Amino acid sequence: MFSAEKGFVLTISVLMIVLFAFLFSQAFSQSSFRQDAVFSQASSLEKSAFLADNVSFEAAGFLGTRVFSESDSSNSIIHISDSFSRPLRSKLAELKDFAENDFAKANNASVSLDVSGLSDGTAELYFENLAEYDFSYEEPERVDFYSIQPSAEFSRIDLNIQSAGALSDVNAWQWNPEGDLELNLYYKDSAVTVKTSGRLDSSAENLYVFNYAGGSLRVSVGSFGGKENALRIEKDSGVDDLIPFSLSAFYPLQESLEYYYNGEASVEQLSSQKTSRLVPLALEK
Repeated sequence: MFSAEKGFVLTISVLMIVLFAFLFSQAFSQSSFRQDAVFSQASSLEKSAFLADNVSFEAAGFLGTRVFSESDSSNSIIHISDSFSRPLRSKLAELKDFAENDFAKANNASVSLDVSGLSDGTAELYFENLAEYDFSYEEPERVDFYSIQPSAEFSRIDLNIQSAGALSDVNAWQWNPEGDLELNLYYKDSAVTVKTSGRLDSSAENLYVFNYAGGSLRVSVGSFGGKENALRIEKDSGVDDLIPFSLSAFYPLQESLEYYYNGEASVEQLSSQKTSRLVPLALEK
């Protein structure tokens, strides 16, 4: 026979089961809500990072320089590919206006593109704690590449220059067999190929001049203009505009090597913000 006492116990048991089920349901619901919030925040952060990287990539395309770094058993090697001339460099202010207005509006985001240090006539590319690459794109166009750490200077430079012009003659530097800097120079134009290698004294300015009918292309290596362990490539306005060149610089082995332009892109969207340094385009090796 079913007693009142047993009925009471059964009722309490059922209530406890229902209560535990309710509490579990509430906990699961809150946990799911928190997970949704986390996923939503992560998705928002991922999207803002994507937009910032996209703006950075577009700016790098305007600047045009390509970079690749690697290491062997004893050297860290920086490879740079560039050319005279890059007319888009002078259009960075227009890219900034587009990114902060049309692009931002299309993506419902707030965008800030800082290119003030790149649109002033010189584009600075920093190799953290090691070197700097400056491209002056006003007349005369000039590239400076130089070490910023006396304890970490390049010991070798490979330089490759190509021109669509026609070389008339050269004024070559004098090799120094006792020099501390190894240099390999390769030049090619529509009529002439120059391939020369040797050693130079890095404490002096070593100048190699390629002469054309409309002006000259000059290569300086060593110490000059207040810079040491430096390379400069400079051309007159009368020289063919499109002159691709590439260089490889060999440094003492580095633990890590980061490189970035003197500028950054910042995107804020759905309460998430991402700031990206402007990094150069990758050089395929």
